Amino acid sequence: MGHRVLIAAELQRLLEADQLAGLDVTWLPADQPTPSGDYVAIVPLLSRWVGGTELKRLPKLKIVANCAVGH
Repeated sequence: MGHRVLIAAELQRLLEADQLAGLDVTWLPADQPTPSGDYVAIVPLLSRWVGGTELKRLPKLKIVANCAVGH
């Protein structure tokens, strides 16, 4: 069992299995709330709010990143 991470479900088709080796990935659908748990990283889309309430429910979180593109 690898490090538990939350990744936006919309990114799943952009990632190869070998890029996720060693991770225990939970895909996070845009229409679902951020779960609580012992996740160490979260990679949401820019449209997902990650604030104090979410951070309190993720006590082991070490990495917060986002994925967005603009033009």
